[in-house]
Amino acid sequence: MDQIDRVLKNKVIEASGCTEPIAVAYACANAAKLIKSRPTSVELELSANVIKNAMIVCLPGTHGKYGIKLAAAMGALYGNADKGLNVIAGFTTEQIEESEKFSKNVCIKAVSGVPPLYIKAKIKTEDGNESVVEVSHYHTFITRKELNGTVLDSATATEQKKVEVNFGIKDIFDYVDGGKGDMEFVDKIIDVNGCMSDEGLTKDYGLRLGKAIIEHDKAYELLGKLDYILERTTAAVDARMAGADLPVMSNSGSGNQGLIATVPVMAAAEALNVGKELERKCVLLSSLIAIYIKSKHDVLSAYCGAAIAGTGVAAALTYMMGGNESHVRMAIQNSLGNTFGVLCDGAKETCSLKVANCTFSAVYSAFLALKGNSPKMKEGVICPEAEGTIENIASLGKKTSGFLDKALMEIMLG
Repeated sequence: MDQIDRVLKNKVIEASGCTEPIAVAYACANAAKLIKSRPTSVELELSANVIKNAMIVCLPGTHGKYGIKLAAAMGALYGNADKGLNVIAGFTTEQIEESEKFSKNVCIKAVSGVPPLYIKAKIKTEDGNESVVEVSHYHTFITRKELNGTVLDSATATEQKKVEVNFGIKDIFDYVDGGKGDMEFVDKIIDVNGCMSDEGLTKDYGLRLGKAIIEHDKAYELLGKLDYILERTTAAVDARMAGADLPVMSNSGSGNQGLIATVPVMAAAEALNVGKELERKCVLLSSLIAIYIKSKHDVLSAYCGAAIAGTGVAAALTYMMGGNESHVRMAIQNSLGNTFGVLCDGAKETCSLKVANCTFSAVYSAFLALKGNSPKMKEGVICPEAEGTIENIASLGKKTSGFLDKALMEIMLG
């Protein structure tokens, strides 16, 4: 298995629900797995980014219920630690109700001086046992286990061990253009994420942005096929943020980024009737560009990841419409120049609005690129070459996320 394929399958994994509350549930499920008796309390220590993204986003299958305490309770009482980011998929009504009752026994503490993604779950039982599991850096990356004060082997979860991204845009383009890649895996991405989009169009989830585009299509008639692309993409995010009990193929630790990187490409391929082979190549290109850009950033950030995933879409749509590597690079420049800087104020229903903006930007970034239009000189964070732009944006994100997150937390917790 070559490196690009290995990185793709490490970063694009199936996940049920928003990945931060699910990671909390995962930590609690693993802590509960260390002890046999029923938990009586859960103590959580969480980084600001985890709190921000887990506070008010709905949990899958709960019919609109949300909260860090509920996620922790579901993981501690009934979570299946062996299912990774599907740890709380398929809960019964009774299990959810019991978890709600138990959630009053969960306490949360915000901690600083830890990685952007940090979760420490301590579980106590009625017979006096105590277990601790620490997850950091990646959503299923267990860095510490304790049972009654004894440190156990810190064997990490197999799903998200650190994999270095040692390839660039040209490598990605040549890989996709050369017909490489596991297309059965790409088909899984298409199928799983397509189901979430279908779900968002059949029921009234969240802001109903996807359904509203169908119902009020006159407002979008000048956008041509963009209305269908927006409809499919925002419907998927509506459903996911409102707790639809379906998995998605996440990208770089984010389910929404996984949806954004793929659903617009799938919708465009259908609208343009380009055929399955080109659709697969474009989904692969979008996913890998998103992984490449995100690899330069911290796992969690003060900035919205839709801009990164949308840049992958811009590259893929450009390729879909006949663009070459030079055009793809222009699309990356156009997209990042437009959408970078959007703040992430937590995972929630209004994520679909930001997703719509980034999807809209991706389409027009592709159109501009195909006309040969993109920044030709250094403009703000934009460099003449896409790689330089990506490095600048990553550097800015790392330097500014700390105080931005602090300010956001003061507002969100105030």
